[in-house]
Amino acid sequence: MFRSRFFQTGIPYLGLALLFFATILYTEFFLERESSAPPIIKIAPSTDEDFESGSDSATGQELPNELVASLLSQISSNGLQIKGLLSSAEITTLNQQDRGRIIAELAQALLTKRDFANIEILLGSLTLEKRLLHNVQFTFAYALSKTGRSKDAIEQYEFFTASNPNAYAALLNQGLLLKKIGAHEKAILIFSKAADISSGFKKAKALAHLASAEYALSRYDGAVKHYKKSIEYRPDSPYTWSQLGKALMASGAQYQKAMNAYDKAVALDPKNSRLLLARANAQLDHYDYVSVTKNFKKATLLSKND
Repeated sequence: MFRSRFFQTGIPYLGLALLFFATILYTEFFLERESSAPPIIKIAPSTDEDFESGSDSATGQELPNELVASLLSQISSNGLQIKGLLSSAEITTLNQQDRGRIIAELAQALLTKRDFANIEILLGSLTLEKRLLHNVQFTFAYALSKTGRSKDAIEQYEFFTASNPNAYAALLNQGLLLKKIGAHEKAILIFSKAADISSGFKKAKALAHLASAEYALSRYDGAVKHYKKSIEYRPDSPYTWSQLGKALMASGAQYQKAMNAYDKAVALDPKNSRLLLARANAQLDHYDYVSVTKNFKKATLLSKND
């Protein structure tokens, strides 16, 4: 009798409802905690946005002459400062032509040591005409980019491409720097030109960067188009496949089409935890919790070895 009246009060049903509500809250809390964990879904896949380090017109480097070798030795062993070197008798007594040549050779030698700060000082002492004459204008722009002077580097790349309009490496680097400072419209123009003058792997790379700049401007259909075009020239790039999946998701394409692109990326590099995390992030956005859980487990195990 008491049991019957107890159930009629509705208290048991209220308890079940509270339990169900608590379960939902816990699930949301768990998913929110997982989604905010840095190692899980906030790590983007590795990009291949590496800058080109050599000019298309650069020739093979010869061994430095005796004077350059001597100056390099002084820089390494005696701590000779570059500014002091430029005012030393060994440099100031040279005629203008030899002075420019020695400075250019010294800068190229320092490039192998990635001494960009000193390269910037050395080549900054030459005029634009001298840098072009001695084929170190590209090196100067590259060094500026490596010392954080992006806008100055862009300007120097522009000077270089004005004299070398088909210089793919300079165009690509210029586009990457434009994208870095948020000038995506200009970057699109530069990447388009780089794609037009290149083929194969280089064309694929330029098209992928073009797509990336379009994505940054929310031009998702254009991004999808150019990622697909890039894949035609470089079908084995897991990064491009992953980015295609991201662009498809943003464009409103069918979920499965995006997943197919992510799946292809993972298939090409199955031990890359970052690709798994990118796919998991997309699945989470689509509330595909079952798939997310599977990816989390795989990515967590792999990330420990990354």
